[in-house]
Amino acid sequence: MIVTSVESGWEVVFQRSHGLLAGQLATNFRLDFRPHFWTQTLETILSHDDNKQPFDARHYVTDLGAPRDFTLVSMASPDRVAEAERRIIDNHRKHRWCGLLMSMHVQHLYGAAEGISAEMKALLKAEAARRRRVLRQLNRKAQQLEDAYQLLRWCDRCSLILARNRIPDMGRRIEVTHDLGRQRYDLWRREDDTVCVEPWPFAPDAFDVELELRRATTLAFKNDADLLQHLDGAEIEARTWTFRR
Repeated sequence: MIVTSVESGWEVVFQRSHGLLAGQLATNFRLDFRPHFWTQTLETILSHDDNKQPFDARHYVTDLGAPRDFTLVSMASPDRVAEAERRIIDNHRKHRWCGLLMSMHVQHLYGAAEGISAEMKALLKAEAARRRRVLRQLNRKAQQLEDAYQLLRWCDRCSLILARNRIPDMGRRIEVTHDLGRQRYDLWRREDDTVCVEPWPFAPDAFDVELELRRATTLAFKNDADLLQHLDGAEIEARTWTFRR
């Protein structure tokens, strides 16, 4: 979950909703950004944060009972390895290209992280070998996979900036990424509240994207089930951003 502390309690975004926002961004990119396996790439962007831990213990509640933001999960947690492996396998079962993109995402998340377990290191090594093998099977180049993954990462990063309310005030800019096409992309908000990206990578000159978030007014929860019950009955806000060239 993506959790933001506010005056009334918590703003909570399910990571499936974050993925849906990333997919909305991806559908507006110019056609020249679309890789050979475009449908498979879009599906992976939409679902790249699906199939997280179930709400069946205390995965989503801190020791003090607060909703747990995704950044608070330890990189060394054994849950990380099981989750990463499960999500890679699930994506390979959709299509090998989906599996490759999820494998790249796991590599990005953990490849340079400190404190990861020996099991995670072993998984990353095995996945590097699998990516080379599957790329040969699909007759695709490593750079083509890299380009497709950088599109996923761009949309993921931009969606997180929006979902976490991280657009700076006073027209200041925030970097989205600098790896898509080896180009730095900056995002900022104009005085009329529209959002701009430079350079502009999208096909339309203007479009809207939407994200649903839930407001949790209870400050502490007994467990995941208690939190989920509260969120299912919570007030829902549909937050919209207008991107304009």
